[in-house]
Amino acid sequence: KFRAWVNTQRQFYKNGKLDKARIAKLNSINFNWAPDLGKFPEYFEKLIQFKEKFGHTVVTSGDSEKSLSKWVYKMRTAYNNKTIIKDHYEKLETIGFVWDTDEYYWNLKFEELTNYIKKYNTVIVSIKIEPKLVNWVRTQKLNYRNKKLKARREQLLRGIGMKFDESEEGPQ
Repeated sequence: KFRAWVNTQRQFYKNGKLDKARIAKLNSINFNWAPDLGKFPEYFEKLIQFKEKFGHTVVTSGDSEKSLSKWVYKMRTAYNNKTIIKDHYEKLETIGFVWDTDEYYWNLKFEELTNYIKKYNTVIVSIKIEPKLVNWVRTQKLNYRNKKLKARREQLLRGIGMKFDESEEGPQ
């Protein structure tokens, strides 16, 4: 009966039907929302090996380690839902775990843009040289026009000389 009750709590939680007070009570006793996370040491070690090989912890579904990709996704989901086990969070932090992949990928492209500017001494990216980077820059400008560009990102882009519309003086 206890196992059925536990599974019911997990299912209600997963479906958003568990009330916040009950979630808080269960969290206070370190309730295990995802029993398959009990394999933490095994997957943590695999993640360390992945990072040593690739230099990051962003394991995607396209990588050869499908089960590791699923586990990493579950860790991020638990973190975002505030259900991650504190010890797991702390261990993942020690290896520089990437919690926000959107921010990670944005920062990579920003670094690519700054390297381009250093190399070519211009913020205007040539489609012949870096077509993917041109598309990324266009997306940032589109996000700015649609008021979807985060203030921090706008500040960083302006800091390297990007102009967002024609009314801004100077070369792009």
